[in-house]
Amino acid sequence: MLIAHELAGVRVLVAHEDGFQKAYLSAVLAAAGAILVDPSAAGDAALTGPPPLDAAVVSQIVQATDGHRLIDAAARGALAVLVVHSASALPLPAVGLLRSLAVPYAAFQVVEAIRDMLGHRHDQRLRA
Repeated sequence: MLIAHELAGVRVLVAHEDGFQKAYLSAVLAAAGAILVDPSAAGDAALTGPPPLDAAVVSQIVQATDGHRLIDAAARGALAVLVVHSASALPLPAVGLLRSLAVPYAAFQVVEAIRDMLGHRHDQRLRA
């Protein structure tokens, strides 16, 4: 599946403790046209102020460490959050803009999940 330009201009933070997975996810998102945001530059403003981010892709470990803020932001519709986790872990329930995806996942699945969540957020704003 072709993913080029599907996320053009979308600001995404990637946080994963595994360097290979982080590089893979970053490459996939960049190929889809996303703007990668440095985690240190995003800081708390990503979850509280005017959003410098549209989405975050995080590992299950990162989500468990800082999960409440991410889950709250996703539940409020402020931020699309995709949690990637091991195949043996239970998936997170889809709440608001929170989704989870088990390893192994394909590049198009990551892009499709973010695109769908952001489309859902856009639809919610139109209804408001």
